[in-house]
Amino acid sequence: MRSSTLAAGRGAFPAAPPPLWTGAPLEPVTERLDQEGVTVDSQTGTPAWRGERVDIGWVVGSLWWPRSDGPQE
Repeated sequence: MRSSTLAAGRGAFPAAPPPLWTGAPLEPVTERLDQEGVTVDSQTGTPAWRGERVDIGWVVGSLWWPRSDGPQE
């Protein structure tokens, strides 16, 4: 069993053992994505904005929610 060590060198508590997994690291995630019909490729994290003008009023109006706790100014 491993144990964690504080900065002063004192033992803190026993650390949990690493999980036992013998399959491919992302196999459960891959299976679920396949079931949901989600495909992940090299372009998945690439933003689609191409530099066109942004309607700031629409963005703020869409994302901002007024607080409901107290008087509004």
